[in-house]
Amino acid sequence: LSLLKRGGRHVTIAFLGGAKSTIDLTALLARSITMTGSALRRRSDVGKAQLCRSVEANVWGLIEKGSVKPVVWKVVPISEVASAHGMLEGGEVFGKLVMSVAEHE
Repeated sequence: LSLLKRGGRHVTIAFLGGAKSTIDLTALLARSITMTGSALRRRSDVGKAQLCRSVEANVWGLIEKGSVKPVVWKVVPISEVASAHGMLEGGEVFGKLVMSVAEHE
């Protein structure tokens, strides 16, 4: 939350480290931060399709321009999938853990 600017938004769509967290509500209120959570599994197929269209209309252009980028924590060769799985289970990963399937590996 400390990375968000005043009036920023935090959206949680999944979590790996457990469902409970501690948040400083004073900072949240003082900086007018909006927090939203969503679970895609509970949405209908129609709702999921609607969400996809909304992301395409409102976010995709930002991704194409490079304004929004994923946080890539590490790129691991597919041959080290067991190690990568251990990193995920151990809670080491911050951002995306990408499995590389390049032909030269």
